[in-house]
Amino acid sequence: LDSNHDGDWADGFTCVDEAGQNKEVVEHILIDYPVDVAALGAGLQTLNNIATERVGWPAQGADAARWVRFTLSEEPSNKPLNYSGIVYGDGRGYATPFRTGETEDYLWVLEGAQANGPDVALQLQGQIVPAQGGHEVRLKFDYANVGTVAINGATLTLSKNVLNVESIIRSVQGPGLHEGDVSVNGDKIVVNLPALAPNGSSSVAMRLGLPASPVRSAAANDAYTVTAQIDLAGDINLRNNRASTALILPRGPLRLAAGVEGDNLPRKADTTCRDELQLQGRGEPFADVDIYVNDVNNVRIQPDADGRITDLRVTNLPTGRSQIWLNYTGTTARPGQVPPRQAVRLVVDDSLPVDPISLLLIDSQGRQFHPNTLGWTNGGDQIDQWPLQEGETYTIQIDVCVGDPNLRMRYELENVFVSSLYDDDGDGTYVGSFVYNRPAQAAAATSVDAGDTVELIVESGGVERRFAAEAVPMTQGTIHNGVDSQRVAAAQVSALVGNGDGFSAIGSTESSAPDAQQTGADGGYGFQVADGTYRLQVEANGYQPYRSGDITVDNGVLATDINLSPAIAAVANH
Repeated sequence: LDSNHDGDWADGFTCVDEAGQNKEVVEHILIDYPVDVAALGAGLQTLNNIATERVGWPAQGADAARWVRFTLSEEPSNKPLNYSGIVYGDGRGYATPFRTGETEDYLWVLEGAQANGPDVALQLQGQIVPAQGGHEVRLKFDYANVGTVAINGATLTLSKNVLNVESIIRSVQGPGLHEGDVSVNGDKIVVNLPALAPNGSSSVAMRLGLPASPVRSAAANDAYTVTAQIDLAGDINLRNNRASTALILPRGPLRLAAGVEGDNLPRKADTTCRDELQLQGRGEPFADVDIYVNDVNNVRIQPDADGRITDLRVTNLPTGRSQIWLNYTGTTARPGQVPPRQAVRLVVDDSLPVDPISLLLIDSQGRQFHPNTLGWTNGGDQIDQWPLQEGETYTIQIDVCVGDPNLRMRYELENVFVSSLYDDDGDGTYVGSFVYNRPAQAAAATSVDAGDTVELIVESGGVERRFAAEAVPMTQGTIHNGVDSQRVAAAQVSALVGNGDGFSAIGSTESSAPDAQQTGADGGYGFQVADGTYRLQVEANGYQPYRSGDITVDNGVLATDINLSPAIAAVANH
């Protein structure tokens, strides 16, 4: 038993017993008491009538709790100490561990007149999670009265600064807490706790908001320790009213997309005739990030101060199908295990006369779109889709990979010639235009989503190559009034992309378009995005805010019909 509260069982004392005689004692009640396990038999057994020694009991801290250690071992204890002829140990074993046994520590809280006080014990759990516009710290304080007298007037205190950034109190909840029980004193958050009877327990849940940019610049390390304590007048044990927890700052989600010179559209699943690729992405500022080609670590980079990955080019790519992906240094993953947002799928085929990854469609409003081209290579196992708007005029352009002055190129829809493509300025980019009008039989089909076969046909060196895809009618979402189904104009529609721990506004790795649109008189909207998981958020005057569930995009278009509920002006009455 730790008589003098110094954290060990190694001390000896000369005390005066009831008869007024000096007596040497150590911090051991019992040393090497033999237990005949075989004689006890199976089941729970009680050891009775064990003679124990006395221990020292200094006047200072006489009414405070003490740590008691019990050890059950296969052989006598290690006894390296000697006090006035008493041979004993310090509570530790030998250098060579026991083969069997058990050591347990208990905090002995005094009862009765000697204790005569409350004893508040505190435990703390916490985490940092992504939140809109930054991060949120979520803390849970579990506290109990392990003393013999009720707790009254206790206060919970912790720093308002987390990761060296001043936090914003979003909520503090717990049984018995009332308005006014939470206050700020300088840089401290103070919570006045309700009364708590002996053997009672309770909890406080707290949410603290952290802005994104200051946290990014202040977080020098991944982990940060938050410490809290409960102050209580008359607490008989001050060792258990303080607790800490390590908060792990989640790294920013990694994103990766390919790009080409001349536009800023993201590429996620494409074919190319070249053995090099230009990449862009996002990640935690200044964190080490490894770039892989299949399972080979190609290069290590760091995102800039804004978390951007730019001007990155991988070269000497192997022929055939590959996956280019990125991951934080020190984390383990395989090519097939990384989320789609962290990878680009690519086929390199140097026999192609054109470079499919450069394909670009531009509508009459100047909006650019790049459809996936992963299915263009020989032996492709998929058909790529081109979402097109019925009646819309498009410019189509693509770069060539060969220096053939006699190369000819044309575009066909359902085996009907639509347009030729020409390189009038000799820069290696062939350009044409067409109006997307669905064939009569396709327009009359039962399914409005039935696709039309489109082909880009290239003749070079006496060889004709056909590259097929499927044109599908462009999907447009509509915002409606959920009561009368009227279309809602001037609604703000925002696109959010899944990033593992939450959702945030789409960026350049998902779309070249802004992350928000405003509906016109027809209530329509639509986002052209890379394949992935998204959500939509809608706000409109006179309506309640709306956020969708997860939406999986595999055709390049994020759009769905949404019904808004009118705002309720009346005060809730139940």
